[in-house]
Amino acid sequence: MVLMFTDLLNSSGLKMTLGDVAYATKVARPHNQLFRGILGRFPGAKEINYTGDGFLANFGSVSDAVETALLFHHALRTHAWEAVPVQTRIGIHVGEVVLLGGGDPETTFIASHAADMCARLMNLGGGDQTLLTRHAFDDARQYVRAHPAVDGDAPALAWAAHGRYRFKGRDDDPMEVFEVGAVGHAPLVAPGDGEKARRVLDADEAETLGWRPAAESEIPGRPGWFVKEQLGVGGFGEVWLARQAKMGGERVFKFCFDPERLRSLKRELTIFRLIREALGNRDDIARLHDVRLDKPPFYLESEFVPSGNLVQWSARRDGIESVPLAARLQLMAGICEAVAAAHSVGIIHKDLKPSNVLMREGTDGVAQPVLADFGIGIVTDQSQFEKLGVTQTGFTMSMLSAHRSGSSGTRMYAPPESMLGKAATVQSDIFALGVLLYQLAIGDLHRPLATGWERCEERNVAGTVTRQYYHEGEKRIGGVDAGNYFYTRDHLGSLRELIDSSKAVRARYDYDAPGRRLKLMGDLDTDVGFTGHPLHAATGLYLSASRAYDPELNRWLSRDPIGEEGGINLYGYVGNKPISLIDLLGDAPQELPNSCVANATQEAIRRATGKTIPEKTLRNQISPTNNWTTSGVDPALAVPVIQNYTGAKPITPAQIPAALNNGPVMVTINNPGGATTHEVVATSCKSPTEFRIYDPGTGKKSTINASQINSTYSPIAIEKK
Repeated sequence: MVLMFTDLLNSSGLKMTLGDVAYATKVARPHNQLFRGILGRFPGAKEINYTGDGFLANFGSVSDAVETALLFHHALRTHAWEAVPVQTRIGIHVGEVVLLGGGDPETTFIASHAADMCARLMNLGGGDQTLLTRHAFDDARQYVRAHPAVDGDAPALAWAAHGRYRFKGRDDDPMEVFEVGAVGHAPLVAPGDGEKARRVLDADEAETLGWRPAAESEIPGRPGWFVKEQLGVGGFGEVWLARQAKMGGERVFKFCFDPERLRSLKRELTIFRLIREALGNRDDIARLHDVRLDKPPFYLESEFVPSGNLVQWSARRDGIESVPLAARLQLMAGICEAVAAAHSVGIIHKDLKPSNVLMREGTDGVAQPVLADFGIGIVTDQSQFEKLGVTQTGFTMSMLSAHRSGSSGTRMYAPPESMLGKAATVQSDIFALGVLLYQLAIGDLHRPLATGWERCEERNVAGTVTRQYYHEGEKRIGGVDAGNYFYTRDHLGSLRELIDSSKAVRARYDYDAPGRRLKLMGDLDTDVGFTGHPLHAATGLYLSASRAYDPELNRWLSRDPIGEEGGINLYGYVGNKPISLIDLLGDAPQELPNSCVANATQEAIRRATGKTIPEKTLRNQISPTNNWTTSGVDPALAVPVIQNYTGAKPITPAQIPAALNNGPVMVTINNPGGATTHEVVATSCKSPTEFRIYDPGTGKKSTINASQINSTYSPIAIEKK
């Protein structure tokens, strides 16, 4: 819930100066009318409570709350006051509230830590000041592109960071405070210490505070260049796309707002200069255009590649698996050439991955890979600096002499020795290239070469192997339960059934959204559980390579091993999306290539049809005007299905090939002559009007075209697999 607290500044002093009656009629009444009039313009906005000199309100979006605050400040500034000018201060925060009292703003009782936080934030501000916490600030500045126009006038808008404050009740967890306001009217300065909050400012932190990029804001030091949209965020700061107002050119600006990460930005600048001096302007390495490191805001300005990185480029082509294998291998060769060029001058990239490979498309439609983001790169040959006259900005002597910095950017592409803290070498990049080659070859940019946590075997205290693990199941050695057992899994990889070699189900499990397991039946158990992670039975925790997950708390029990690069919530599990995301290593959520065609689903269909179904991102392209709902589990394939259940609009044959772009579908049809209804699995398309099917009832495979469906079959439902 987006919360806003407002407070009429110096209300007690105005009452004493004007008297209660004059204050009520000349100050409070117009003040309240102005706020309620503005609040009524925004659908979903609601007044929760009236405090006597301010309001608590909630909004459907942060951008609505910010625009309300800006309009309210403007209305108070321009109103013809009978007594004295009036100002307000406003706090905006995101959190949950519990409301008691029937919804009447005059009598509603609020029970909420978030509301208390919003009130303390508001109390920190001054006249005409709107303060925000981090989540609200980051959300709003991407969508509020200008001050709302009033009487044809729209003051310039500014966004600022004021640093961390230690609020009452949160002494051990300082919160960042931000501001948005009209230039020339809002203070846009850091609030001083108050009764309920005190500023926490490190000596080297002050220079990185102040201006922050936001949509349509002009970049300091680059007249005529305006921020367009945010492209990414990381521990170093933020990446934004900017456009030149006159010529329309576009560039990428990488801003650094962390004094400890400023060295990384300077290091990237040095590497860019070294590449340019030694290799010239190469088409396969991103180009640096400008830099600002002498005063804040600090940034690097580099070229913009409209096609995006390898992941984004392939997504627009229905996945990398849709690109011909020969073309994929050609892309890999181009990436290797760029990395080899960097290695030739002693540069190790250390963070090679698909998102750091941009895709530049030529006029002939051929895409060329462009290597980018050398932010954690190192230079192994110090003589290159002296030979080319490049200043060693951002490099410590340890980095230059011993190649120190074994840390790597992304664990999936990190060589095994980096886990031991060993120095990065040329072989580190080669290992990452090998992982990328594997992903391009199999057509899946999300699959790791090896997950790193899957168990191979289990031994007792004597060292005897008692159990061996495989993706398809496990082998138990010795004991009354010795034998081979097979797994069935759901779309997340969670174990659903344990089946013995006689095809008898020995255990069946169900899970709630956070992953708590319930045994439905069976006389055996297994410690393979939610999303395939090992289950520690004594504690109920799921174990990954990095940390333990508690399904009761829906959180990890230790900090994110990649720190804030994985988001500001260091303990959160997959962004609170446990039914659509997984986290194999405990360090980064991963999207399911297709949440309805994965793991056992894909394997079951492969066994039934003899076809390997590519995993593609699920897109609801079938009959968007119809209603769709989950309809349980198909017993033949043991996979979830989504079916059209209203029948409000007949499903046409043309929708079936479109559906197959997302994976196989189940088509419920009427037999010729109105015989009994049965189902077939449509597995792939031969052409826009033909698709292959497999009939579980007869075990036969065949091809059906649109004309046959129209004349012979009557499709009554399409179920998504």
